[in-house]
Amino acid sequence: MGHVGHVGHAPHTTVHATNNSSIANESTSVYTVPILNIQAIFAFLLGFGAGGLIGFQVFNIVLLTLPPALVGGIAFWWVVRAVITVMLRNQTAFLDTKDTDAVGVTGLVISNISQNSMGEVLYPLQGTDRIIRAKALNGGQINKGVSVVIVKVERGVAYVSSADSFGK
Repeated sequence: MGHVGHVGHAPHTTVHATNNSSIANESTSVYTVPILNIQAIFAFLLGFGAGGLIGFQVFNIVLLTLPPALVGGIAFWWVVRAVITVMLRNQTAFLDTKDTDAVGVTGLVISNISQNSMGEVLYPLQGTDRIIRAKALNGGQINKGVSVVIVKVERGVAYVSSADSFGK
């Protein structure tokens, strides 16, 4: 069953849900295109103009051009929005990354980690380089340039261990 974090007082509240079935996770990941995006707005304007032009050619009365213009605008808007939704449907797994995806990844310390302060670790994930705040797992110091392994991630902070000492 899932784990739900404490929701309430802290400004960086985290809610976790765990499900071991990858099939269940894929079906719950749904991407919807915003109703007002720049492509859909331009499509509406194009359809509105085309519908208005066709309506004026058919009816020859300016007032009667409004219904075909609205229908054309809405139709073009809907088609463009549907196409964008289909194009992005298979991208949701790539777009939905979690901090826990970094566990087990080897990174490079880019700012010193000490007992009293957090540092930063640069690590690769899904073809991109990412940076995360980091603390030493054992509470010690890790200098800039040292290769580390991300052991766990809690509330956006990675707990790391030196790659040389990892597994010893």
